This record gives sequence, structure tokens and C-alpha cells, in this order.
Amino acid sequence: MDNTELIKKVFARLARSYLFWVVSGSIAAALVVSAVVARPEVAVIKMSTLSIDSRDASQMVEMLRYAEETPSIKAVVLEIDSPGGDAVSTEEVYLSVLRLKGQKPVAASVNLWSLSGGYYIAAASNFIYAKPTSMIGSIGVRGSLPEERSALSEDVLASGPEKTVTPTRDAVNWMEMVKQGFISAVVSQRGDRLKLGKEELATASVYIGMEALRYGLIDEIGSSSDAIKKAAELAGVKRYKVVDVNKKLDLLPPWYERFIFQGEIPPGAETFKSPVERLPMFYYRHDIEVGR
Repeated sequence: MDNTELIKKVFARLARSYLFWVVSGSIAAALVVSAVVARPEVAVIKMSTLSIDSRDASQMVEMLRYAEETPSIKAVVLEIDSPGGDAVSTEEVYLSVLRLKGQKPVAASVNLWSLSGGYYIAAASNFIYAKPTSMIGSIGVRGSLPEERSALSEDVLASGPEKTVTPTRDAVNWMEMVKQGFISAVVSQRGDRLKLGKEELATASVYIGMEALRYGLIDEIGSSSDAIKKAAELAGVKRYKVVDVNKKLDLLPPWYERFIFQGEIPPGAETFKSPVERLPMFYYRHDIEVGR
């Protein structure tokens, strides 16, 4: 064998050896990357409450923020089971869902009911599922008006006649503004899918799931599993795992379990009447009987 043939064989062996190590290195690197890179997740947040108050809203917002700030979470499902609550707390959750939706897809799954403030929150999502007999709607506001007094008592000093009491006329006007804001939010978020006009929405009617689908208040009849699949589809992920944010953050769905298992009545559920000389309170909450 001449030197030329010998050199060719040596280079051929080196090339095969180099290729072997390149392929082996690539496989090893792929295994390391797959172990290090987090698998995409679809987060589930349970929002079950008989009366959304400030504590409930604080927990809900915390879970929404966690879902927004966790890179591995690519989409979110809200499991909603609520007749609503006080207006300010509900609005805080609604705005948090809108902010999250700007970053990641959000699907809502309604169980027993999504009424008033419960529907307000659901409307902020990209897609809404409900059961055929879920209760949907009650788009409106109720308020507790303070009692007016003709004159200030001798032991109370005030810089003006309306400092210690809100005139009923103002409270009624405010309630109308709040109602119109709620309706406008629903119209804005549902868009062309909505088949009801503002006048019909203003009746605050309640619809079962099959009717809600016909009127465009929800998108499809389905379960939480359907909502998870839809959220993943909207996020463009096929291989994912589901994470329960309530368990992750050790937060039970607010009030619902405490009411069911301990018999507690959520604050604000027994009465909506505010004390004398207080500002009026507004509620996105469907009137239900509790504890019977």
C-alpha cells in the first residue's frame, strides 16, 4: 500500500470518529436541554365563591399574577362557580384577567353558575365553556343606599351638608353609571359573538347554558377538560401538563369550601343594607338564598 492510500484511510477513520462524536454530543445535548427546559403548562385556577369580597379578590389576583409571571405557564383556565360579589372586588379580578389575557390565552369553564360578577370575570376571557344547565348572566348591579337625614345631629360637625351623607339622587345616578359600565364591558369583550342588545342585557336576565350559547354569552357547551384543550390550542402547545394553581399556592377556592364544610355564611350574603351615614355600596351579585 502506497503512502497516498494510507493517508486516505487515516483521514476516513478520523472523519468517521469525528462524526460519531458530533452525533453523540448532539444527542447528549438534546437530553440535557429536555431535562432543563420546563415542559409547557396549562394552569387551572378555581374561582368558587358565594360572594366575591376583598379577601377573595386578593387570592384570585395572586393566582392570576402567578400564572402571568411563570414562564412555563403558556395558557390559563378559570373554573368559575360564583353568583358574584361586591363591585370593587369583582372589578379588580376582571382587570387582572384582562391583563393576563394580554400575555397568555385564557379560557373560562362555568360549573353551576357564572352570574353577575361571576360572569363579569368570565367575559374577560378569550373563550367561555359552560354546562347545558349552568346558570349564566344577571348582567347588572344592585346597591345599598344610605339613609338620608334632614339635618346633622348636634354631636356631628361637618364642613358641608353632604359630607356625612350621600343624597339618594346621586347614588341612583352612580348605580346607572355602574350598570352601563358592566354592560359595555360585556359588549366589548364578547364582540360579534353576542346576540343580545344592550336593552336586553339591561334586564339582568338569567339564562341556562343552552340559552346562553344561543345568545352568544358563552362560546361552547363543554367541560373543564374542553377548556384546558382549548387554552392549549390557543397557546399553540400540543405536549403540556396541567398545573393546579390553587394547590401550588396552597389557596383553596375562597369561601366555597368553608361554607359547604363549615356552614359559614360569606360576608354580605345576609344583607345588602349599609349603615346610616355611609357611602352607597354596589354589588355585581345575583340575589340568592344562602344557608337554607
